[in-house]
Amino acid sequence: MNRSFLALLLCVIALPQAAHAGTGAECRAAAAVCQSRTGGSLPLIERGTPLPVLVEDGDFRAVHHAADALRGDLAAVAGKAADPKAPRIAIIAGTLGHSARIDRIVRDRAIDTTGVAGTWEAYLLQVVDKPEPGIDRALLVVGADRRGTAFGLYELSRRVGVSPWTWWADVPAPRQANLYVAPGRFVDAPKVKYRGIFINDEDPALGGWLKAHYGGVADHRFYERVFQLLLRHKANYLWPAMWIPRAFYDDDARNAEMADEYGIVVATTHHEPMARAHDEWNRYGKGRWDYTKNAATLQQFWRGGIERLQGREAVVTWACAATATKR
Repeated sequence: MNRSFLALLLCVIALPQAAHAGTGAECRAAAAVCQSRTGGSLPLIERGTPLPVLVEDGDFRAVHHAADALRGDLAAVAGKAADPKAPRIAIIAGTLGHSARIDRIVRDRAIDTTGVAGTWEAYLLQVVDKPEPGIDRALLVVGADRRGTAFGLYELSRRVGVSPWTWWADVPAPRQANLYVAPGRFVDAPKVKYRGIFINDEDPALGGWLKAHYGGVADHRFYERVFQLLLRHKANYLWPAMWIPRAFYDDDARNAEMADEYGIVVATTHHEPMARAHDEWNRYGKGRWDYTKNAATLQQFWRGGIERLQGREAVVTWACAATATKR
């Protein structure tokens, strides 16, 4: 089934494409993924078996979602999942200050976190020998924060050739029996703090697609796919669907919960202040949308939007409109 939704995306920022495993000089770059072994490289996939991805239980949900995605991507490329037995070689991922395992490896192996620690959404990829007892070698994925770690994991997916559009556009993963990651230290961090999209959900474009696949409701099942797409593109910000009768927070309580799990920063757009969708005034508003005549009701309405955020990461917008009547 073709899930293409080209009409969905507006104002897309910084969308990298899938990489292809290198075969030449690029294999000498730090943490490059290559089809052949080079000096000091570590096998991500060898003889059709991928490495396991290890993440501590206590790390952020966004990290666990990204680790699950990478496990699936490696299995799709290799043709089978990682060996469940205790590994001697592994991918070990975690967030500084939130993963005791990563903090211990960084301390004991004197890992340089310059450019990562304290830097918004930064991450480090580095092959390390004997990171801890029982593991001979590992590829470390170290994030400064939850999205940094997730971006490092999704970057590995990109480097093994999995397209960010793998689900939405049915892009198959390229099969590889052997892939190796080169030694060296690779650090990356964004230059723009918030990067994302506005969903243009007018009918019959996305609206028709939602009716065909999700009963017409932009619920958490739909948004989970959107969040995955954003993170695979190293985006972090979303203006959700707002075409009447859609309301991100009110249509499905799991929408906001899922956004927080994935680490997506949600804002509202157009004339939707204080985390309140336009259609929520149609549903719950009383009187005129006119602050000079209905201030107390509007204040209560907007206060409800802020209280509903429950401390989740969001950008709160404010807009003014002259007068309007409830539809």
